[in-house]
Amino acid sequence: MRRSAHGAWRPRVGGRRPAEGRRGHRTGWLIALACLASGCAPARPGTAPAPSESPSWDASATGIPTPTHTSAEAAFARNLNPLVGLPAGDADRVEGRPLAYAVRFDAVPDQVSGLQALEWVVEAPPAPAMDGSAPVESWTLTGLSLRPAGSRPALGPVGRAEALQLTISRMFGAAQLLASGADPDTSTAFVDAGIPLIQLSLDTGASASTSRGADPLPTPTGPPPAPEWRFDEAPPGGEPVGALTLPWSADRATVWRYAAPFEVWQRYRAEGQDLTAVLDADTGEPLTSANLLLLLLDGGPGRESAWVGEGGLRLLRDGRVVEGAWQRADDRAPLRLSGADGARLTLRPGNTWLIAIDVAAPYALAP
Repeated sequence: MRRSAHGAWRPRVGGRRPAEGRRGHRTGWLIALACLASGCAPARPGTAPAPSESPSWDASATGIPTPTHTSAEAAFARNLNPLVGLPAGDADRVEGRPLAYAVRFDAVPDQVSGLQALEWVVEAPPAPAMDGSAPVESWTLTGLSLRPAGSRPALGPVGRAEALQLTISRMFGAAQLLASGADPDTSTAFVDAGIPLIQLSLDTGASASTSRGADPLPTPTGPPPAPEWRFDEAPPGGEPVGALTLPWSADRATVWRYAAPFEVWQRYRAEGQDLTAVLDADTGEPLTSANLLLLLLDGGPGRESAWVGEGGLRLLRDGRVVEGAWQRADDRAPLRLSGADGARLTLRPGNTWLIAIDVAAPYALAP
């Protein structure tokens, strides 16, 4: 287990359908697109940064299995992990509820760990800074995993729980959320929803070591809400696309590029004309995802009501983009994904990075 100079972390219970992406805010973030078009080479992944002394959960890292042709509807009967559509390992709780994690993500994420081993990551990136205002430098991701404490990777730094984490936890039927804390109103909302909020607190003993985090508390029996999506290796059609750019300041953006040899999307940070690969500090490997699910919300992800009803989506997989729609009947229902023809949309077996943005937020797709 890892040592921390600050001590150990230990648990304490505590629609509408949009048009194409807006073309506003065409300032410095377009430099990233120009960089892509000109074929500038991204930074090569290097060694992992020095271990952070920020809060983290520590356990042995596990990789993602090789995709197989399957469907999520039969996940429970066929011992498949319904979050990724892949065969589950012995340690996976296929019939249990996933665990949710609040993870702080910085503008220069040199210390973020463990995201690559999560089945789903839900991100609501900050809106682009306007009128010269300072951009947001840190935000919170929500990770989801069926792996129990003994097989979770090192994951952190820990973030604070907010209303958005409650919305996501309910949507995925999470057993609990692990976070560094929450304001009183948010804590009360988690209690009312029946989702334990596990706050990690710091033991000031200098000789204490980092712990694995909290095991799940007793929760209602039975599986979480049935996932309303499918998995299939066969690409669902769509148009070729090689990159997704999401600006969050005048000259900085998040860029995902398709790595065809590995059939995954790789994350980069663009600053002016510089493109730098974002690494998982636990492994030193790039952050990648089999699926990028761009969810377009009327009113933005910060409004709980924006996650109910229906809206547009863009699914990026296999170097292609597919337009579709999402539906969610109420604030306790799972997410349903459908294509333009109304049939269920299929994800590629593997991990998914869901990116929720307002319908008016700018984004760009490039060949």
